Amino acid sequence: GCEVRKVDRYYPSSRTCCCCGYVYEHLDLRDRQWTCPQCGTTLDRDVNAATNILRQGIASSESPRKTKVRLRKWLVKNGIAEDTPDYGEGFPAGKARSSQD
Repeated sequence: GCEVRKVDRYYPSSRTCCCCGYVYEHLDLRDRQWTCPQCGTTLDRDVNAATNILRQGIASSESPRKTKVRLRKWLVKNGIAEDTPDYGEGFPAGKARSSQD
């Protein structure tokens, strides 16, 4: 089975860095990749937005720890984050991989 969670329509999922949480106010629709000025990670707009939307759903989940572990495995499998054992508050613990890696 699956759960469907509603995320605020105006949540800045594309403009929020999935690594450090910085919100990049000047992102245009034509920008497909951007580099976070705070942590230096190069982000794919769509993958970043999907990660942030999933994270918002996790925040409202009844079992956030279990969902975080699943998300972490998905991020590693898809090359978005490095494999690290820490699933705690600083999730994700590893720095996301840039498109240049």
